[in-house]
Amino acid sequence: MQLLSSSPTDAVESGAPAIASLGIEARLGFLQKTYGLFTVGIGVSAVGAFAGLQALTSGAYPMMSPFVFLIAYLVAFFAVYAVRKVPVVNVVALLAFTFVSGLMMAPLLAYTLAAKGVAVGLANIMTAFVGATLAFGGLSAYVFISRKDFSYLGGFLMVMMFGIIGFVICTWIFGAPANPAIWIAFNVVGLTVMCGFVLYDTSMILHHYAEDEYVMAALALFLDFILIFKYLLRLLNSRD
Repeated sequence: MQLLSSSPTDAVESGAPAIASLGIEARLGFLQKTYGLFTVGIGVSAVGAFAGLQALTSGAYPMMSPFVFLIAYLVAFFAVYAVRKVPVVNVVALLAFTFVSGLMMAPLLAYTLAAKGVAVGLANIMTAFVGATLAFGGLSAYVFISRKDFSYLGGFLMVMMFGIIGFVICTWIFGAPANPAIWIAFNVVGLTVMCGFVLYDTSMILHHYAEDEYVMAALALFLDFILIFKYLLRLLNSRD
């Protein structure tokens, strides 16, 4: 999910050329860095999720207000953005962000295991992970094969994302809806939006990112994947 995009104009102003204007070797190097960091980030987030589960079990998990969590998450995101072009520091910041993302996923995983039982809960978690992998991989492959530019989706997707965030904030303030159908619809919409972001972010990586923006590219892909996993898991948990 790309909140701060890099357009061709931005790339020129930053002193780095847009990736689409480079030779094949430079583009392949950019893609290797991007998807390599994305893959490592998924692994680090899994470690963070496991650490979060352990902390929940021991009672050491920090119980903070959802608003505090949201603010902390946004601060961490913009911290990565601020150092995105500083060698080594940018990678460390990205991996720290993915670890925190895993920690924040721990309550949902714990709920899944507690509400569904360990066997069914683990099955739901693995099914959601495999489903997220297939959805992410399939949509990414479509963009790579078709080479279509989906940057025109950016405005619509951001409006939808702000709507999702607004709905969540309203549930914090006024209470969550009691009707399960509302939550199922919410998760379906969220899943659809994040699949749209995979198309958008992948095409931005192919056509519009600057050569030195591989950390932000990896971060955008990571957010897409982790949110697809989250919405899929919630949908699986909504089954009786």
